[in-house]
Amino acid sequence: MTHLILSQDGHAGVMTLNRPEALNALSIEMVQKMSEALDKWRDDEAIKLVIIRSSSERAFCAGGDVREAVSLIKEVSDDGARAYFTAEYGFDRRLATFPKPVVALVDGVVMGGGFGVARLADFMVISSQIKMAMPETAIGLFPDVGASYFLRRAPFAVALMMGMTGTIVGAGDACAWHLADMHCNADHFDALARALSQAETDEQVRTTLSAYESAPPPAEMAHKLGLIEDIFNQDSLQNICDAARRAQDDSHGANWAAALEERCPSSIGAFWYMMRHLDVPQTAAQAIERDFFLACKMTARPDFVEGVRAVLLDKDNQPHWSPRAISEITDEGLADLFDFAGITPLPE
Repeated sequence: MTHLILSQDGHAGVMTLNRPEALNALSIEMVQKMSEALDKWRDDEAIKLVIIRSSSERAFCAGGDVREAVSLIKEVSDDGARAYFTAEYGFDRRLATFPKPVVALVDGVVMGGGFGVARLADFMVISSQIKMAMPETAIGLFPDVGASYFLRRAPFAVALMMGMTGTIVGAGDACAWHLADMHCNADHFDALARALSQAETDEQVRTTLSAYESAPPPAEMAHKLGLIEDIFNQDSLQNICDAARRAQDDSHGANWAAALEERCPSSIGAFWYMMRHLDVPQTAAQAIERDFFLACKMTARPDFVEGVRAVLLDKDNQPHWSPRAISEITDEGLADLFDFAGITPLPE
């Protein structure tokens, strides 16, 4: 089966993710072909816009194929994942800087690297069936692909909550928190894609999108913004954990407390440190470049292989983290994660 279908429909270059058995997880081969398509369409005067969508209603994209990254580590070296992230982040940077409008039509699961692809597009159109998350702290990685830039579209505490705990967000909250640009009934995606294919200008793209926009379902979590801020706007990781425990009488509070206790402490700490202590990226491309350095550091640690083993391979959900708990995370340890000396930059 061809995992990526590239086509031209009218004025649109169309990328259709077609790996349903893996919820469209992005392999090296897929992102390399997507990069090649963008390079070709950038200079093709017949292409006025790009549409990215899925062949399956189950998922837009569940993220990067971390199984492939782990296999590269085991087969090549501790640095073997660099090849995977070079390909993935190279595509993400091309997407973030592409000079023509890019529209992502998002239905079903949209997580991790898939969320990045959708959000790095100029227009992220979602259906009411989406399940949106950045779940990387469960596998010893970190919310990457520019998340430290695009999650800031939401209130800051919400960005921390999503990145640290991997909370799944539905369509209503995605729109309320400005994480998506608009809602459209999934049954209308085909018609919208056909209409977009006739657009020749940026303004015609915007007009077409507006014509298909519909009201999203009610938000389920937005009314809890005060609680989210009380928990995640703390000045230390430990204070966040303590605040989450105090909120366990609330179902979401209990889920957040459990996530902070069960997920990779170093991953949670890395995202918190990035958001609270490092300079805010001025562009998505800047965030992606920094993510590449951090990915090289994080995937060289044993937590990444162990997290993928526990969650995706053996599925025993009993990872052995090092350090074992957030209480063992130190400022020095976090600062060391962001010491990128000696790491070769993402190739141009």
